[in-house]
Amino acid sequence: MGRITVMPEGKSGPLQEGETLLFHLQRLGIRINTGCAGTGECGTCRVRVLTGAEVLSPPAPPEKKISGTTGWRLACQAIVREENKDIIVETRDIGTFSILGEGIRAEFLKDPVVSVKEVDGQRVIVRGENVLDIQKGRCTGISFDAGTTTLVIRWYDLEGDDRNPIATVSALNPQGRFGDNVIDRVGYATTSPEGQSGMEQVLVDAVQRVLSSGPVNPAEIYDIVMVGNTVMRDLVTGLPVRSLGRSPYESCHPGPIEIPAADRKIAIHPGGHLYAPPVLGQFVGADMLAVLLAVGMHEHEEVTMAIDIGTNTEIAIGNSDRILVTSCASGPAFEGSGVKCGTGAVKGAIERVRILDRETVIYTTIGNEPPTGICGSGLVDTLSELLENGFMDMAGKFNGGRTRFILAVRDGDLEDSIFLDEEDIDAIKLAKAAIFTGVQTLLGRWGVLTDQLSKVYLAGAFGTSIDPVHAERIGMIPPLPRDRVIQAGNAAIEGASMMLLSRAKRYQAEKMVSIIEHVSLENEPGFEDMYIEGLRFGPIDSS
Repeated sequence: MGRITVMPEGKSGPLQEGETLLFHLQRLGIRINTGCAGTGECGTCRVRVLTGAEVLSPPAPPEKKISGTTGWRLACQAIVREENKDIIVETRDIGTFSILGEGIRAEFLKDPVVSVKEVDGQRVIVRGENVLDIQKGRCTGISFDAGTTTLVIRWYDLEGDDRNPIATVSALNPQGRFGDNVIDRVGYATTSPEGQSGMEQVLVDAVQRVLSSGPVNPAEIYDIVMVGNTVMRDLVTGLPVRSLGRSPYESCHPGPIEIPAADRKIAIHPGGHLYAPPVLGQFVGADMLAVLLAVGMHEHEEVTMAIDIGTNTEIAIGNSDRILVTSCASGPAFEGSGVKCGTGAVKGAIERVRILDRETVIYTTIGNEPPTGICGSGLVDTLSELLENGFMDMAGKFNGGRTRFILAVRDGDLEDSIFLDEEDIDAIKLAKAAIFTGVQTLLGRWGVLTDQLSKVYLAGAFGTSIDPVHAERIGMIPPLPRDRVIQAGNAAIEGASMMLLSRAKRYQAEKMVSIIEHVSLENEPGFEDMYIEGLRFGPIDSS
């Protein structure tokens, strides 16, 4: 029987006829981007076949989009047809993801749901009036932001007045193998045997690994506050997600959830609970509620907007009287999926771009490493610079007969360059148009112009990493003076932390739901016309 060897890792294992290269890589524990659940559409699982290409299936249609020298294949499409010869493949180093763990912080009085009290001369840990245990060690809790792509977990001491976290850990969401967006994951959960339970289990396993290697004994964790979009919240809490896959796309339980953590096989103190705040409608989840709590939209008369850009972008506009929210399927293009040289926010990803002339491009990479691809902030910069310098028109088409724009050349090999072509731009354009439509719809529903917004908060890793000037130039966010655009960081984890450390803030978040109205974009008059308008690159009209 033949074997597959993967370089540069040097790992090796037996070949299995009828299985993809992706199957073999995952079985060997090789980390590789898989953004489309194996359809070949995202193009991120590229590998170079060094020897043994003849035993693989012919290139599938999605592989015709691959650029570069001979030998590149998509691991999810290349199937082993013979298992009696050896194969050697080379993977690209996808680096270490840079995941945002900090965000805007508000002032509040620390008064956690779980606390330490002295009863009959003994220090005990209580939840409300219920005694959980005699205090033997620390009394801690965690806040947990379960994103579609990334996970952020924080530990807090629930005693004393300190509101700073003990530690923050970030990781990739292992559910990415089931699809890079919530729609694909709902589909997997409802059509695959044991699909939902399998997705739940890989996430719980990932969380447990983080807790087991964390700075606090898991037995000293008594409370968890978890936020995430609607699909992630329901998967973490064990609610069936089938209803999210069909109209009207609502959670079967939109209200707050509090259950013993042991019910979800999360091994903390036996009396520990898992709390998940309410969702706000369809795919606008508890994470957006946490963002609104963190930025204090419900506390001010001025109208503000919050945009949490991601695979599932969530947008809100409002004040202390009324808040409108919506979500748009912006997809994973800004995380590198569907863009030939796209990548996540990993070391070596091009994150800043300035185009001086037709031949001169200045760029910086994450970690100042040699360029490996281009991430979301670099894509926004590039599109803005192409537009500003006249290399691209507002439809996203190159001027002057150009077919691609090269940003960097690796090892002097033009065939292994980092570039954008019009097909890539079209993929990004769809994502940008979705965000544009959400922004414009909420502005229209509220009845304000862009320049009447007091502030626009950009939340999440992508919203914090982009250059607002470039994002405004291509029409992704409303044009405002720079001091009115606030990059709020991971506001979702900050809001979750507030709910962990303050019962008043937890109550305030639940009460906020009464003034929040969900807007379903596809049901709005003029939705299609607005989306088509959003396919044009250029600033959002402020009039």
